[in-house]
Amino acid sequence: MKKILLGLIALCMLFPAFAQDKTNMQILTANPWKRRSENIQGYYREYKNNRIYITQYYQNEKYTYNYPFYLSDTIDLEFDHNKIGKNQNGKYIVFLNEKTDITSCYEITHINQLGMTLKSMKVLYGGGGTEVYNKWVYDFRK
Repeated sequence: MKKILLGLIALCMLFPAFAQDKTNMQILTANPWKRRSENIQGYYREYKNNRIYITQYYQNEKYTYNYPFYLSDTIDLEFDHNKIGKNQNGKYIVFLNEKTDITSCYEITHINQLGMTLKSMKVLYGGGGTEVYNKWVYDFRK
């Protein structure tokens, strides 16, 4: 009985050594994200295939956009196409509005499987500040 108990304790101690933390890219691309805001009807981001897909509802109208993005270890105020898909764990999300050629950069100040907080370093149309997102679970009943 003691041997079984000691074996179980040893196994429990080994599990953390085998557990791998997910990279920021794995967390970003695992599910869509809904922005928490009292002033916005609905703002959703989905990261896939090296693009950000944004859906926004404003005055009962739906707007959709998609932009190339990458993760970076530095604040990139100019978009670098060579960095797309290279960094899996960068501290910054950088994306490009291809129509206006404007680069946006957000610092990832918090991220896990349930939520993330982004701080704007440079944004598309003014704005700025901090944005908080929650993991978004589709409601297929609607």
